[in-house]
Amino acid sequence: MHYVMTDIHGDYRRFIEMLDEVQFSEDDRLYLIGDVIDRGTENLEMLDFCMRYTNVFLIKGNHEYFMELTGRHPDFAMDWRRFGGRNTLRQLDRISEEERDMFFEYVESLPWYMVLTPEEVPGLERPYLLTHTGFLMPDDDRRGETVPAFCIPDFSGRIPFDVERAVDWMSRHYTWEYSISSDLYDLPETVRFDKRLLVGHIPVNSGHAFPPIPYMLERREYMDLDCGAAYRSAGGRIGCLRLEDMKIWYL
Repeated sequence: MHYVMTDIHGDYRRFIEMLDEVQFSEDDRLYLIGDVIDRGTENLEMLDFCMRYTNVFLIKGNHEYFMELTGRHPDFAMDWRRFGGRNTLRQLDRISEEERDMFFEYVESLPWYMVLTPEEVPGLERPYLLTHTGFLMPDDDRRGETVPAFCIPDFSGRIPFDVERAVDWMSRHYTWEYSISSDLYDLPETVRFDKRLLVGHIPVNSGHAFPPIPYMLERREYMDLDCGAAYRSAGGRIGCLRLEDMKIWYL
């Protein structure tokens, strides 16, 4: 079975409870769509878990990217702390330099997206692209660089948008902007993707991009799986999706 979760934010204890709930085994595969660290208190435990198991696949989110930037530019730690990295930085301070380098190298190696096909996952009606934020609206003024035409969707919906090609280009050329983007939710419903997106980043209970809801947001072209685990006081929880039959668990 193939399971997908996102935005655990250092809640390792409940994460393990969820794996027990779905009866996750070594024969299954788990995809984590970013932000397994920060805000919570068991951040390195989350990274260590992802590193140890070959059937667990972590996709880079903005918080892993903040950690990567700090590994490359230590002065960024002040910004990372403001963005929710205080507890992760405290944990890093308590381990050896060799261990810190191991974690920094790991997050730097993470991909920005993964694609799953119906051949890999029986039950999928079309390919799925798993990524943390999902989309960045092209803007030539961002850095004075011309954005390729393939990054601009057909708003009429007549031509399916090659979302993998666009995400690949944007995540490499506009990495910071892509890592924190919420542009996906501003796209008109007429836009069609050639792959359905599974994303996180914007908690469904936050009201940041759409009216707050207590469950995963489902749209024709994408699903937002961030159930607000970092904000339990506001009703947040962890969600888990099984792709074979689209069954959802909450904890």
